[in-house]
Amino acid sequence: MNKRIFPCRCLLFAVGVLFPPALLTAGEPSTPAVAPNRGKEVLVIKDSKDAQTFNAEGQDVTVNGSHNRVTVKGTCHALTISGDANAVTLESVSSISVTGEGNEVVWSKASDGEKPQVTDLGKANKITHANAKAE
Repeated sequence: MNKRIFPCRCLLFAVGVLFPPALLTAGEPSTPAVAPNRGKEVLVIKDSKDAQTFNAEGQDVTVNGSHNRVTVKGTCHALTISGDANAVTLESVSSISVTGEGNEVVWSKASDGEKPQVTDLGKANKITHANAKAE
C-alpha cells in the first residue's frame, strides 16, 4: 500500500463523516425554527428598545432582545426570554421560561391547566397573573 494515499483516504473519510455532503453544498437558507411536535414557526424577537404587539396563533415566542414592551395576543404555547429588562404581556400561555434579568411577564390565562409552567433561572424577574400578586 502506498503510504501517501492512506492518510488522504482517512482524511476524506473523516470529512465525509464530520461534514456530510448535504452540509458542504451551497443551497437555500435554513428554514425558520419550528416548535417541536407542534409544526408552528417560533416567533423570535431580536430587537431592543421597541414596542410590539403580535398574534401568536399557537406559536412559541422567544424574546432575545432587551428593553422591549411586547404584547402577545392569542394563545402562545411557550414564552422564552433570554434578554434583559423586557416587559411582556400574554393573553394565554402554557409555559414561561426566563433566563434574563429584570424582566416582567404578566399573563392573563393559562392555556393548559390553572397556571402556566414557570421556570425562572434569571435574576430579579417578575412573573405575575394579571389578577394576582407576583409568583
